[in-house]
Amino acid sequence: MKKTLLAVVLPTLFVTGANAAEIFKSEEGSAEFYGQIRTELTSVNDSETDTRTTNLNTSGSRGGINAKYNVSDDLYVHGLVEFGLPGNGEVAGRLHYAGFGGDWGKVSLGRQYTTQDDFYGADFSYWFGGSGIRYLASASFKHDNYIKYAFDGENFSIGAGYGLDENNSAPSTAQLFGSANFGDFDFILGGATDKDEESGVGKLESTAYTGSVGYTFEKSYVQATYYNAEYKNQVLKIKEDAFSVAANYDIQDNATIYAGFEYVKHDALDELLAIGVTNASDNSKNLYAGIVYHLNSWSRIWIEGQYADGTTLGGYSKGADKEFEAQIVDGDFNGAVGFRVYW
Repeated sequence: MKKTLLAVVLPTLFVTGANAAEIFKSEEGSAEFYGQIRTELTSVNDSETDTRTTNLNTSGSRGGINAKYNVSDDLYVHGLVEFGLPGNGEVAGRLHYAGFGGDWGKVSLGRQYTTQDDFYGADFSYWFGGSGIRYLASASFKHDNYIKYAFDGENFSIGAGYGLDENNSAPSTAQLFGSANFGDFDFILGGATDKDEESGVGKLESTAYTGSVGYTFEKSYVQATYYNAEYKNQVLKIKEDAFSVAANYDIQDNATIYAGFEYVKHDALDELLAIGVTNASDNSKNLYAGIVYHLNSWSRIWIEGQYADGTTLGGYSKGADKEFEAQIVDGDFNGAVGFRVYW
């Protein structure tokens, strides 16, 4: 992916890099200790009760150890363990995987982000975006029993993954995505499917297809994403079409403004109408805008506002690394400000 595209993706999902503390290094490999501290102050209105709630959130903080060792000229082994602070004062495991790789690609096995999450789409928000980049009904942005393959070429990337159900303790999922760069344009295409035998509403299956196109300007990056998803069990079938567009602009070397619009339309098909649900079709609109200011290479502050209206079936914000529930929103204005420190 191009540098501008990476500059959009990496701030929302921290990966090890220049700020990581090197705890071991030799000719055979290295190990790093990395992490981030997140604090967010949010003001969100509940349309059902017309009550505004202000919260101080710390649920995104995390730390971990990443290691990589060379076995031969074309084979290395790697591993990562990451813990997080969910906000209740306890420490919880976030990621735990190991694998191997070489010039031919990288294989990872364990609890990790799915292939779909690696490629993502048009959402540059830190808190309020993500409603238009739909994840599967059962398999979310992380999976406990995931096998992932990734290959990065000079101008393209390929990713594939399969999540094991482990005797129905988790949904099974299969995902295939790819991206490519052509000059100032970049593209993402992908598809995914999952199945959950223990969903609570019977056997639940879902499929999804997505495509994104982005364009790099001198100081800006613009991306648009289309997402189609279908969820069904024995008596229910819901189809969603989602459109997202987002853009950022570097107003200074250390300051960027960003904005995005997301529209999601969902329709219940004949199976849902047959069980007496009359409000079988609806849509949602989500508009957000914000600014992020880098105090230095290892800290930043961001401010973001949102206007939301309509009915959603839930979703996932990659910038906030959180899932949100299905809800009905009646033209609400919300806001958030956050501070992050990395190492």
